[in-house]
Amino acid sequence: MVNAITKRQSVRKFLTAGLSSDTVQKLIDAFESAPCGMHKTDVMQAVVVTDAQLCQQVAAMVHHCCL
Repeated sequence: MVNAITKRQSVRKFLTAGLSSDTVQKLIDAFESAPCGMHKTDVMQAVVVTDAQLCQQVAAMVHHCCL
């Protein structure tokens, strides 16, 4: 468990290939089971964007933003 935290890496190069719906669901499940400070799960939000054009639009809108 500590290795996953201390050996983490930032990824700056992304593949253009999409993810399977099974992989997306596993990521959503991991997000939902992640610890949350003060158990305030009502403020946790995740958005899955599968359309490449929409993803580019979202990226352009939030560029340099701190959400």
